[in-house]
Amino acid sequence: MLDNGSSILDDNAVDFLKLVIESLRDETLALLSESSTYFEENALTCADRASEGQVLASREALRHAVRIKDLVAWTNFLHAWARGELPTTDILNEKNRLQFRAPASQSPDLSDQTETAQIRDLSRRGADLYQRACHLEDMLLDAHDIPSPEMTSSSSARFQ
Repeated sequence: MLDNGSSILDDNAVDFLKLVIESLRDETLALLSESSTYFEENALTCADRASEGQVLASREALRHAVRIKDLVAWTNFLHAWARGELPTTDILNEKNRLQFRAPASQSPDLSDQTETAQIRDLSRRGADLYQRACHLEDMLLDAHDIPSPEMTSSSSARFQ
């Protein structure tokens, strides 16, 4: 059961949730690997020599890295929960949730910038994956009557 023995979710729902968590984690780790390869092979331009488009591309690359870092930490944490290594209360604790919702959700239109199609694709896929993770986290919180971060003033104040 999801709630340490309570009937919030039945065993079939928990098994399905664990499959979703594993799939999300696998997709996150694959995107991390692909992103690492891209950044190893494509150095970003130094800021003092960068055009405005390259600065915007660098900013988006940083936002992508923040998304991936947050997703790796969160999905590994959920993976440990799914394996029975952590109690449910740990995954519901605010300090263990997705931490960068506000900055990670901001994304400029990079379609006409100087970065490659590959970084645009990585960034788009990372943003989509992050949104799916946010929805999953919101569902977990809702199942336990805990307000999602968008509904609390403390989470929005953290990013201002």
